[in-house]
Amino acid sequence: MEGLEAVAAGSLQRMRALHLITAAVLSGVVVGVLEGRHGGVAVGVVAVRALVVWLGIAVLSGLCMGWALGWVLPLATVFPLSYFGSSADPQWWDWSRGAPGDTAANLMAVAAVLLVVVGLLSTPWRRRRRSPRRRGAV
Repeated sequence: MEGLEAVAAGSLQRMRALHLITAAVLSGVVVGVLEGRHGGVAVGVVAVRALVVWLGIAVLSGLCMGWALGWVLPLATVFPLSYFGSSADPQWWDWSRGAPGDTAANLMAVAAVLLVVVGLLSTPWRRRRRSPRRRGAV
C-alpha cells in the first residue's frame, strides 16, 4: 500500500488534499462557532488559531513520518503546552492560550498555513524529482 501511495498519480493526492481542506474548514467552523458561543468571540478566535497550528504540525508529522502517523507530533505538543504553559500568564510560545492579537501566536498560525500548503504541494514524486541523486549529483 505504501508503494501505491507513493506513485498513485494525481487522483489520490487530489482527494487527500480535498479531504484535508474540507475537514480543516469544517472543523474550524464548528470549533469557532461552538467556542464563540460558549466563551465569546475572542475564545473562538483563539480556538480556531490553535486548530490551524495543530493542523500544520499534523501535516509536518505526516510528511516526516507518513500520513498514517500524522497524529504523533500534535499529541507530543500536548504535554509541553499543558505542563509548561500552565502559569497564569500565557507564554509567548503558547498558541493555544494567547490573546487573539498575540503576534507570536498569529505568526505561528501563518507559518502553519504555509506549511500545510507546502505539504499539500510536496507530493512524493515532486520530492523525488527535486532530489539531487535523481539529477546525477552525489
